[in-house]
Amino acid sequence: FETCGLPVYILEATPIAFRAWIYRGVETQDVVAHQERECPSELSPSTAALVKAQKDGMPGDRDEGGYRVSRIYLNSIEGSETNQWWSLARETRHVLTGKLKSTPVRLHSAWRKRQLYRSYRAMATTVIPTQPFVVYFMHYQPERSSLPVGQSFTQQWMAIRALASALPAGWKLLVREHPTTWLRPLDPFVRTRGIYADIAALANTQICSMDIDTFDLVDSSSAVSTLTGSVGFQSLIRGKPVLAFGLAPYKDHPACYRISSVHDAVAALEGIASGACGSALTAETLNAYLRWVERCSV
Repeated sequence: FETCGLPVYILEATPIAFRAWIYRGVETQDVVAHQERECPSELSPSTAALVKAQKDGMPGDRDEGGYRVSRIYLNSIEGSETNQWWSLARETRHVLTGKLKSTPVRLHSAWRKRQLYRSYRAMATTVIPTQPFVVYFMHYQPERSSLPVGQSFTQQWMAIRALASALPAGWKLLVREHPTTWLRPLDPFVRTRGIYADIAALANTQICSMDIDTFDLVDSSSAVSTLTGSVGFQSLIRGKPVLAFGLAPYKDHPACYRISSVHDAVAALEGIASGACGSALTAETLNAYLRWVERCSV
């Protein structure tokens, strides 16, 4: 419809998951602002509580439901409250769920995931670098968070390779898989057999252990990168700049760099290394951005 010249409006969640707003433009997702509404003077209690939990949370902290605060918006995923990334009982349930005739497919998927997990563990480091580094958080696939809103970086190898080639001298790149990749059934077509070895072979790039708390990674990093993941919003709350390769819902935050090419990544990292984004990471800037989100959403 948009190609035919008709306006297309998209109702979607904001970075604050329990609020929604309207976008216009499939390829740009420009927020449709409510011009008649004024920015609230204070954040709503629910938003303020979310921000406080994410800003003040410490590695290992759990909410009242027993879920790790650092795993934002993941409490609906079975097993997300633990670090048990491989479970025979969980995989058996996945295999036994569904039609009998498709059981061989699910068995193959479970076997393939086991092989990938072993490969990941063999490559993963448990040491956080002492030199400046960028951490890239991968996406569970297939999901709309990468296809279509990851745009030309739907294949995450493209984003990871772009980051690796754009690193300033002396910087490292850490790459961590999404927890849901191990906690949900795997589509065997979304990860090649040697994907983690290929990533680790890139210059100054390491696979990061799943067992390092997200808050530790974010707080120790110089910048966070993802396609569109919620970890980007989480990082902005904690005062870290973000490189977003897709149409992230928080793309309008002044400390979120929208990356479309290696050139964009180089420019963003040079700016971050020089401290150019410092003023975009203040508490006042975050508060003003969140009040704008609330003005444009319901």
